[in-house]
Amino acid sequence: MLTRFVSLVGFGLALVASTTSARADKLGEARAAIEAVRYEDAQPLLVAALQEGGKSPTEVAELYRMSASTAIVLGQQDVAEQYYRRWLALVPTASLPDTIAPKLRAPFVAAQASMAARGRLVATARIHAAQLDVIVESDPLAMVATIAVGTAAPRPLGADHAAHFDTTGDDVPVIFVRDEFGNHLLELGAADVTRDAAPIARPTPPSARPSTPSSRQPIYANPIAWAVPTLALVGFGVGFSLLARDADATLADQVAHPAMHFYSDATVTQQRRDRDALYANLSYGLAGAVGIVGLVLVVTHTTPVTIAPTPGGATAALSLRF
Repeated sequence: MLTRFVSLVGFGLALVASTTSARADKLGEARAAIEAVRYEDAQPLLVAALQEGGKSPTEVAELYRMSASTAIVLGQQDVAEQYYRRWLALVPTASLPDTIAPKLRAPFVAAQASMAARGRLVATARIHAAQLDVIVESDPLAMVATIAVGTAAPRPLGADHAAHFDTTGDDVPVIFVRDEFGNHLLELGAADVTRDAAPIARPTPPSARPSTPSSRQPIYANPIAWAVPTLALVGFGVGFSLLARDADATLADQVAHPAMHFYSDATVTQQRRDRDALYANLSYGLAGAVGIVGLVLVVTHTTPVTIAPTPGGATAALSLRF
């Protein structure tokens, strides 16, 4: 029984070791693929290595550099420039060998020009009393997602671009500035922490303020908002009425002189007259409906509540608001 238990434990440890080795080998496999000039294989390996997370700042910078050079070889100039920007955000003094061809150097030069104006990724840490504030002073490419202190659970950045931790003020563990995959973009040690600095004020939700009625008149209480469509509908009604009248006159002429017209002509004219008359009636009806609704809303909105004394008490006139 003991032998079986030891075998199971050994198998479990071997499985964990193989899994860890497989994860760690993604970066190594990418290096080997690039050395073997297998860039089509290297690109997905580089992406997988980044998405695994847990990489050190040096490894992240190397991944950005290799991803950029791989993209250049594959003809992806824009992708290469984006990776070069990230590399320069971590290592502003980065450079390419002089042996690189000018055509292959162009994305790097463009990235240099862009990052010269934006600056680099900068994070600071301050301790005041029992509070540790980790502040992202500059993040030109929005790379930072969370902050972790030692083995504690990472925390996202707040509205003040900082993460706050409780501390005793003694030994401070390593501070990790992480991306969305958990890679370490920056690592801050005890020497990077400023002590006895003023704490960063934590954002507090705004206090509730009593709502005040707006002095701005709502659109449905504006007479013009109802007058314009009402007049437009009346105009449509008048236009269709004129068309119906012309069709009626034409029909009368066709009926009076049947020898000069086909019977089908009279039928078509009659249909056109009836159609235009229907459109005219609909336009007038809609104009009346819009005008009445608008009148009611304008009057009820602008009419205040009034209370008038009477011999037996008081009467109140209440205006409805929609």
